Amino acid sequence: MKKLAFIFIVLMTMTSFAQFKMPKKTDWEIANTKPIVVLQLDEGDKNAAIFNNYVKKYAEEIFGTSRIEKYLNKKEFDKFIKGNKEKYNFIGFKYHLKEPFTFTNVFFGICGKAFMINGGYLMTYNYNYDEKKSTFFKTKFQLISEADIKFALKSFKTNIEKGVQQEDLSMSEMMKQSKNTSLKSMNPNSNKLKELTLLIDKDMLSEEMVKQFKSEYKYKYEFVDKARIEKTMLENEKGYAFMYEHYKPLSIRHSDDIFEYHYYSILYYIYSSENYEQLFFYVPDVTSPLENRFKVGGTKKENMLTDDDYVKDLNSVIE
Repeated sequence: MKKLAFIFIVLMTMTSFAQFKMPKKTDWEIANTKPIVVLQLDEGDKNAAIFNNYVKKYAEEIFGTSRIEKYLNKKEFDKFIKGNKEKYNFIGFKYHLKEPFTFTNVFFGICGKAFMINGGYLMTYNYNYDEKKSTFFKTKFQLISEADIKFALKSFKTNIEKGVQQEDLSMSEMMKQSKNTSLKSMNPNSNKLKELTLLIDKDMLSEEMVKQFKSEYKYKYEFVDKARIEKTMLENEKGYAFMYEHYKPLSIRHSDDIFEYHYYSILYYIYSSENYEQLFFYVPDVTSPLENRFKVGGTKKENMLTDDDYVKDLNSVIE
């Protein structure tokens, strides 16, 4: 099941075009062993105070001090990662401000190497950057937090550990495996939610989804302030799970350095606060304004999830 879940994580980040340069096992081995350079945002950047401090703290704590080669300002960092091919990894932060999809991300990449996933990086965590309320979801723009940085870097490390254990599969093989799966098999650990209290940011979900939880969810949950969720994430509290919002842009690659984003989806995955183990993952059933179906491989429609069925399908995989 770990193999299947990892395939879905990779497929969820793809573009809609056919020429894919997918990460190989050798790429994950580079990510697992080579030194890491880390970005330090310029002092005037509104995210600098939080990002610079906590990316240092958690890069050293999660990957080990011996693997951190150096910290670089943006100009030095951008120059460094274009060269030194496959000799170093890097961790950074980026703004994507081209309308209509404005977002930021924390990313992990391999120097001198671009992939057809995650805007060219090996892994990313993306955050909505719209200062206005969206018509699709309630989240407003917020500065990146310590909890976001810890979660991103810990998740990068977990995915790298999974990646080095995988055998290389062709695109057709990955799509075949995704086609023959179900929502239940995507979520082998979801039954742990029976014993956990699920914490949900009270300002994150639409009114309709809040109603769903109040009327349909069968297990323990609480709507709380974002600060309460960040506390349980930072302290790795036992007995809790948390819902985490993922902003997934769909990118079209035009060159090694230029990616255009034509569609995005907001996904609500669930994790254990104790160790960030993923407890609920799903494939969205949505159609973009450009009429491109955003789906994973050959995933069957009945195994895809809409916001209207979120709680019902969550209950079904826990039972």
